[in-house]
Amino acid sequence: MEASSYDLLKVKQILQKYELCDYCLGRQFNLLSKVRDDELGKFLKETLKIETKGCYICSSLMSKIEDFGLKVIDYIKDYEFDSFLVGVSLRAEYTEREDELRAEFKLRGGESIKSSIGKLLGLKISKLSKRVNFKDPQLRILVFPESELIKVKTKSIFLFGRYRKHIRGISQKIRRCYSCKGKGCLYCNFKGVKDSITKILENRISPLFKADKVKFSWFGGEDENSLVLGKGRPFYAEIINPTLRKVNLETLIFKDAIEIKELKYVEGLYKGNFKVKFRAEVNFIPEPKKEQIEEVESFFKDRTIKVITGKGEREKKVYRINLKKVRDIYKVLGYIDGGIHIKNFLMGKEGLEPNLAEKLKCNVILNPSKPFDILDVDLT
Repeated sequence: MEASSYDLLKVKQILQKYELCDYCLGRQFNLLSKVRDDELGKFLKETLKIETKGCYICSSLMSKIEDFGLKVIDYIKDYEFDSFLVGVSLRAEYTEREDELRAEFKLRGGESIKSSIGKLLGLKISKLSKRVNFKDPQLRILVFPESELIKVKTKSIFLFGRYRKHIRGISQKIRRCYSCKGKGCLYCNFKGVKDSITKILENRISPLFKADKVKFSWFGGEDENSLVLGKGRPFYAEIINPTLRKVNLETLIFKDAIEIKELKYVEGLYKGNFKVKFRAEVNFIPEPKKEQIEEVESFFKDRTIKVITGKGEREKKVYRINLKKVRDIYKVLGYIDGGIHIKNFLMGKEGLEPNLAEKLKCNVILNPSKPFDILDVDLT
């Protein structure tokens, strides 16, 4: 460092009016220099033979940043991450004092105190072989230097997988217990909710990633008394605020009443179209004639239908429907677009035009204990 590179007269004028610490003095003149702010500030004071005790801008806050940096390092030691970003929260009076000083002495282009703190902490974290990422960091660290409070938020992790359901009586989504209406009872083990695929998967995934929660996006749904067979129903899992990022997914693949398959890491949610193969056992009242059944099977071959909801009207496709009488019931096999409510299509509820009951001109009765089963779900 050469003294001639700096406006020593202006430095002297500033120090005669305001006491500044090494960090805050050096920051005002560290536009081209590659040295640290505190090293430059110390050099300028020694050159002018001026000593200061307090600091007008930071009230000696900067003198605590080195130790605070060690506290930040300790706080994040359990997190798995490759990239990070540090944010700093300070009361406005710090930046206001610095802005006033710069305006008074016509100092331009200097780094702000918030940026300086963020850079100092970032340099410490970078020594852990981590890189700064301003756009999409895996770890966001928000610090409050005055109170030494630290808050951390991590980037979500996304998984794609499929589940198969081998028993009836478990819903896909979380539902209140019917018996106690959410208050907790013997029937629900005092949880207030029934067993669900959502809870079963979350209870396995969340602890392994040490995450706050897991949010699921399903490719369709089924009745709680339906089975899900074949390749299984696809889903995405967003793991929110995970501490760990490098979990071996093989530890999450299991075969039980609910089976997880094909679990893998993905970059995000890319939910597309899908088709569903299903079976159902029904009764028709009155029973249709053979000619009616043949006509309906022919009618619903590659047939476009309307799905009407509160959000508007969409077109979906029924690719095939086969009806076969076995003893006293009819077995229905169907292949349809995702987004068609199977029970409503079979029973002729409002919102699906045309539907099976409407075309057969009869009532369709489903067995409530096993209304329909999902044989496969194909992504398209």
